[in-house]
Amino acid sequence: ASVESAARFVNDLSTAVGDEKWHYFLSPFLETPVFPQNTVPGAVNGALGIGVLATGVDEAFFEKYKEEWSTEPLDGTYFYYDAAALTMLSLARMFHLEGSYSKDGFNDAIVSVAYRQGIQVKWNQLSQGLQYAASGTEISYSGLSGPLLFDEGGQQQKASVKYWTVQAGKVVDDAQ
Repeated sequence: ASVESAARFVNDLSTAVGDEKWHYFLSPFLETPVFPQNTVPGAVNGALGIGVLATGVDEAFFEKYKEEWSTEPLDGTYFYYDAAALTMLSLARMFHLEGSYSKDGFNDAIVSVAYRQGIQVKWNQLSQGLQYAASGTEISYSGLSGPLLFDEGGQQQKASVKYWTVQAGKVVDDAQ
């Protein structure tokens, strides 16, 4: 949910049921001081959030993003960009291999594109990467959010995540 929608939900729930303590689990986009500031005081204290830990920010991406959107990218931006890039490259590979799209074919294509063999394709080489994938050339997408390692079932083996909480109305990193 957006910050505005999430804060409204917490406030409406607090108003409807009173002082009952809820255990909130929060998305990366709520890791901002604006969220707890716009909720009923104390309502989200102790809430646990999960975020994407960007490992080694690419300065060129950072500057291009800032130029395009007039703001700095949030940590989640790198993760969502990688997800979109991996999806595009995987769809191109799957179509080359099968001539159509299927759930199982997509799963296999993701594992293949994220595998560490083939021509490395970075975030700013997607046009060339799509050409490689569409021609059947083995590629390996190198993500902005860190290494993308998947098992044969298409599940990410190791994700770069961080945890945070809300304490005394403030977002605190590295929650246990």
